[in-house]
Amino acid sequence: MSLEQHVGKLKGNIKTGIKQMISQAWDRHCRDRVAVSKSKFEVYEVMEAMYEQELRDNMNETFVLEVDFPDPFITEVYTDTEPVAREARKRGLRAGESLTLKTGWNFLLEEHRAQALKLVRRLRPYALVIAFPCGPWSSIMNLNSNVNVEKIREEAKILVTFAVELCLLQLTSGRHFLLENPLTSAAWTLAEVLDLVDRHDVFTVVIDQCTFGLCSASGELHRKATKLATSSQALVSLMQGRRCDGQHQHAPVIGGSKVTQPAGHYPPAFAAAIVRSFQNQFDFESKMQHQNTINEAMATEQNEPLADDSSADELVAAVSEEKDFTTSPAVKQAVYRLHENTGHRSGRRLARALLICGAPKEAVLAAKRLQCSVCAEQRAPSPRRPASLPQTRQVGAKVHIDLLMLEDAFRQNYVVVQVTDSVSRFQMASIIKDKSTHSVVQFLATHWIPLMGNPAVIVADQGRESFRPSSMSFAPAGASTSTSESNVPGRMELLSAQALH
Repeated sequence: MSLEQHVGKLKGNIKTGIKQMISQAWDRHCRDRVAVSKSKFEVYEVMEAMYEQELRDNMNETFVLEVDFPDPFITEVYTDTEPVAREARKRGLRAGESLTLKTGWNFLLEEHRAQALKLVRRLRPYALVIAFPCGPWSSIMNLNSNVNVEKIREEAKILVTFAVELCLLQLTSGRHFLLENPLTSAAWTLAEVLDLVDRHDVFTVVIDQCTFGLCSASGELHRKATKLATSSQALVSLMQGRRCDGQHQHAPVIGGSKVTQPAGHYPPAFAAAIVRSFQNQFDFESKMQHQNTINEAMATEQNEPLADDSSADELVAAVSEEKDFTTSPAVKQAVYRLHENTGHRSGRRLARALLICGAPKEAVLAAKRLQCSVCAEQRAPSPRRPASLPQTRQVGAKVHIDLLMLEDAFRQNYVVVQVTDSVSRFQMASIIKDKSTHSVVQFLATHWIPLMGNPAVIVADQGRESFRPSSMSFAPAGASTSTSESNVPGRMELLSAQALH
């Protein structure tokens, strides 16, 4: 008997119900086989192509910015020999025209100062190197009895004030500056300069220029202690430790203009260090901006649909409307393996890749509905609101205040005061000079009360840095410093019904 006869005889012996079950099972098997026919390599290839396309789009945007970027990287003010500008051009950077007497700028004239400010606002240089004349502020000026030092310094103060104005312009524009003068210069004691260097976003560092090879005409090293004020943390980091170790002899910077004038010029190593530090600052800020962009993109991927995922969303919506539509375990398992093999990317991105590959809607829906235990473990838990006592319903009536001690990369400590409204959860924070009650009260009176009003209750912890009730001059006479919540451990409440003074 032939094979065909055996098959025909076998079919004749199978009952109708069993035939229907076999037929249904075979159809389901064929459907599952089609659904999982897209291998991990095909899906990964599509995902890689999508990723490369995103990179190309971002790179095109970056190159457009670089090609069309009209702003100079660095510009010098007051310096005649332009050592920093030359060093920047050697490194392929764009240096703006130096604003000096040599280039026709006389900042003793109000008209020139206004034009220079307008030019800086228009050109927007990334960094300004400012070295106002130090001669009038030299301690040697006091040794000459034939010179009216006060008159000379009163005229020279105009140049210092303009230098500070340029620094503030750079700060408010989110750019950087370097203000340089000898350490012994009396200009550092001017009120305008002191207010500038006292800002939390301005750093100072002292260097000895002999460490950068500043020499006299005879080849002897000049120490020339120099103070730098800057908004660039990278510059301060690069200049740290640049003090003389005392292992060599120094030639004094005395002897008339033949000695002092050459000593006022930056040595090449110092100019190179300035440019390199601003490059490091620019690279750091660019990296942080790029990282923030990546974090935002990852957050968008987890929480929002993809920008170009409309087709997948429409397909899922259409499938979801079919109440009886389900995905088989085989398809779910195959999609989960693809999810693992493609690096545990989000379900939306996997569904989009499957859609582009031409996978059936069942596989796309399985990717959209995918639940991965590994991804769930790595996802940050949602913050839980701590239990709290009943709160007042009036915004600004009750505030929580605390002081924080923060340390930057250079181990410089800052005191931060933070205030939170109990109802609206609105927060305000600022850097203050110290932990004293006066500084805290000044912050409240200057920043918080004009916006949120005078608080009736102030909640603070019992840390040593906290202000004490006995020193709160704004508490009303006869008011108690405890309420129904004051028995909570680690809390102290202060009542106030008057304005802070």
